[in-house]
Order: sequence, then C-alpha cells, then structure tokens
Amino acid sequence: MVLEVQRRVAVVVLVRRIRGYAAMAKASSDCQVEKWRLSRRQARQALAISLEELGIGRRMLVNPLVVAISPRLQRLLDDSCALDPTKQAEALQ
Repeated sequence: MVLEVQRRVAVVVLVRRIRGYAAMAKASSDCQVEKWRLSRRQARQALAISLEELGIGRRMLVNPLVVAISPRLQRLLDDSCALDPTKQAEALQ
C-alpha cells in the first residue's frame, strides 16, 4: 500500500515537471519568434523535435496547463530568450 502511494506521488511529480519543462521550452520558442530569430514554423518544428528527443510527445504542447503557463514564463525570459537568473524563484512557483 505504501509503495503504491509512493509510486502515484512520483508519477504526479514527474508529470508536473514534464509539463513545466514543456511550458518553459514553448515560452523560449515563442520568444525566439517574437524576436524574429526563428519563423513560427521553424520554432514549432524545433520545439517538437527537442521534446520528442526527450520522450515528450507533441501533444504536450496543446496541454491546457502548458498553453496557459507558457506566456507567464515568457515574461521571465531575458533578451536571449533564456530564463533570467534573477527570476528563477518566480519561475519555480
């Protein structure tokens, strides 16, 4: 019984982290598009490929939580579209 609860908790934590990673990757990708570094098509393809290399399916990009969180995370990025070190704590929330 305890082992089953631990496994369920681990699955919930893993799914949460996967969604968080996908949301941050999408935010960075969208930032690249807004800064005219990539076309929307290039950004979508690169994002899907990078997620799939980690075993994360493209469906994660249309997950409602990923879609909702991504723009919030984008506001925490610096000019290079990376997470601003001074805003890491805010991103983890």
